[in-house]
Amino acid sequence: MRKLAPALLLPLLACPQPGEDGGADTDATGTEDGSGSSTGGDTDSSSDTGSDATEGGSDTDSDTGDPPAGLSALGFAWVPTGISAEWVGFGDFDGDGIDDVFAKTLGGPGRTHLGDGTGSFEAVADVELGWPADFMRAGDFDGDGDLDVAVFDEYSNDDFQVTLNDGAGAFGEPLIIPIEGFFGFGVIPLHANDDELHDLFIPQGHSEGALLAVATGAGEFSEALTLMGAGCYFSATAVADVDGDGLDDVAGTGSCNAVPDFLPLTIYRHVGEGGALDVAQSLWGELGPVLEGADVVFADVDADGDLDLLTPTTLGVYVIRDTGGGTFADPPEVLAHTYADYPRRLEVLELGSPGALAFVLGAEPYDSDPSAALLTPNEDLSALSTELLDDPGRIVGSGDFDGDGRPDLAVMHGSLPGELGLWLSGG
Repeated sequence: MRKLAPALLLPLLACPQPGEDGGADTDATGTEDGSGSSTGGDTDSSSDTGSDATEGGSDTDSDTGDPPAGLSALGFAWVPTGISAEWVGFGDFDGDGIDDVFAKTLGGPGRTHLGDGTGSFEAVADVELGWPADFMRAGDFDGDGDLDVAVFDEYSNDDFQVTLNDGAGAFGEPLIIPIEGFFGFGVIPLHANDDELHDLFIPQGHSEGALLAVATGAGEFSEALTLMGAGCYFSATAVADVDGDGLDDVAGTGSCNAVPDFLPLTIYRHVGEGGALDVAQSLWGELGPVLEGADVVFADVDADGDLDLLTPTTLGVYVIRDTGGGTFADPPEVLAHTYADYPRRLEVLELGSPGALAFVLGAEPYDSDPSAALLTPNEDLSALSTELLDDPGRIVGSGDFDGDGRPDLAVMHGSLPGELGLWLSGG
């Protein structure tokens, strides 16, 4: 397979390399945590090759032995999954409408855990991954209608892995996809053209923009194009069709260590020659400072049918409203809160009534335990109430694990391996 190389190099600002706290956890998406991101040994099932055991329901995640508190007042139910992992990612791997878990076991293989909609999971298959393997992204990379998995090393400049799904959550031997350049942070799948395949938007290093690797089928990718961006480097991305043309658009946020007090946010839409993905708007909201590596999220915060953008800053949460047709207001609004930590994780939860949202912010300090806060907007979205969450664990992403169409919150407790728990929106 030919090596993916940039077909076009466009200059960006020349900036120093990011600090050690730069970059976004991609979780997998997680975060990623798979988008979130990142991060093989003892596992949560009965053998090193998978098992028919069903996990969930028996463990608690606080020092007292009680389940963590905080989201139950909003109708969420705490469910310990029994899944122990180095990192996790999420996707509906068996096509039943319920999100499942792909877990990287500590010192061992990747493992698929299929969900039943109650927070219980069955470990069904293992796949040996090349080393290192730091986070995953789910997408249909062979066009057969089910989600495959791409696995990345945060620091490699040589290749990434793609393992194809058999439709029932079992993944084949990984394909090695050569690629030049630094993977950066915020790798995200998207539909960049009108075929059924997911392509990959892959942020690069300083002054190198991002690569758009176009899937050609069977888990392979064509030569990658380089896209410019407003910042020195990307630290988080989000994808959605913001202009209604049926193709995915991308928002990428980043920073420059040398100039920390602004938000370079780049909006990519299909505005280039022949409808190619290209820069449509750059926002420089000098209200900052932004938090290097903080998440960026699409959500309809004002219930007008358009997707807006949110990202944490040291002043509060930036709200960047879509003014129509995928164009965003500049400068952003700032919703202040009293959460004192530096939160980089942001998840948007839907409450019971239509359009009612709440935000969960999470921080992972180097010298103390993770913390998190629940932020609830007032009716006109002008202020946030702040409630610290008890024993929140690390926020690692969200998914629909109970099949009710609303996002559930995923967290990890403990170090390595961590224990996965879910806050299910169905109560």
